[in-house]
Amino acid sequence: MSFKKITNTPNFWKSVLFLGLGFFILYNLFIALFNYGIDFTTFYEERIKVAPIRFIIANVISSFFYGFIISYLKFKAALKRKQNE
Repeated sequence: MSFKKITNTPNFWKSVLFLGLGFFILYNLFIALFNYGIDFTTFYEERIKVAPIRFIIANVISSFFYGFIISYLKFKAALKRKQNE
């Protein structure tokens, strides 16, 4: 199974987007919950306001990698299952 075949599968990139978005939301919600006790004002002032570009870039990159890896493995397994039938 080639990398290109998996990434050209219909809905692959949509899956990457939605998994990445879910990771972004849940990750930051858990960080706010565990480190700041759901005090979103302090979370904003300490994590976002101090270095907004760093916050955005770090979250976008990590969300993309998470979404890509999980989607890749999911679609690879589905293609392999379909191939074995």
